Amino acid sequence: MIKEIHHRVKNNLQIVKSLIRFQMDQVKDERTLELFNECVNRVSAMALVHEQTYLSKDLANIEVDTYLQALIRDLAHAYAVGIELRMEVDIQVRTLGVDTLVPLGLLINEVISNSFKHAFKGRTQGTIFVHLSGTEHDGLLLRIGDDGIGLPDRESWRSPKSLGMELIHTLAGQLDLTPSLADVPGTVYELLPVEERQQRRA
Repeated sequence: MIKEIHHRVKNNLQIVKSLIRFQMDQVKDERTLELFNECVNRVSAMALVHEQTYLSKDLANIEVDTYLQALIRDLAHAYAVGIELRMEVDIQVRTLGVDTLVPLGLLINEVISNSFKHAFKGRTQGTIFVHLSGTEHDGLLLRIGDDGIGLPDRESWRSPKSLGMELIHTLAGQLDLTPSLADVPGTVYELLPVEERQQRRA
């Protein structure tokens, strides 16, 4: 019965995506279309979790690599940036529960979407990183971003003014992770458990 519920939730989210796309057909403004497309991608990230939950033999342990590979593939298709792009994906966490995978998927969706949209303007090639390790019990460690042109103002991420940046901070909090911006070329976020971040500062 629980599996059937997840299947129905996934189907309902697919209907929501279709409704948004129908609305997009009535829109001419490019910025508004971009906002609608971002909504579609967020709904897709949630729908994928429920799809993987439905397909999983163990509802409490969903295959993380399968889910994230599908999520990244869908984003690459949605944002087809037209450059030579390398995906460096290293997932060392085998399974996670649905309550963790939903905010994690949404967070990864936001960061990678930003990379596709902004990181490689004027570039012919680039790399996107997704490195995930740790455990659900002891805390996850996530390093994610790109080697692109970087943020115009590296301090702006601390006081987010966009919905995407606000979501990154909010979702990190839901996962009990503290985000920071790595001191490397491009835009790379490091998200560590709160206690580990404090230990590194000590």
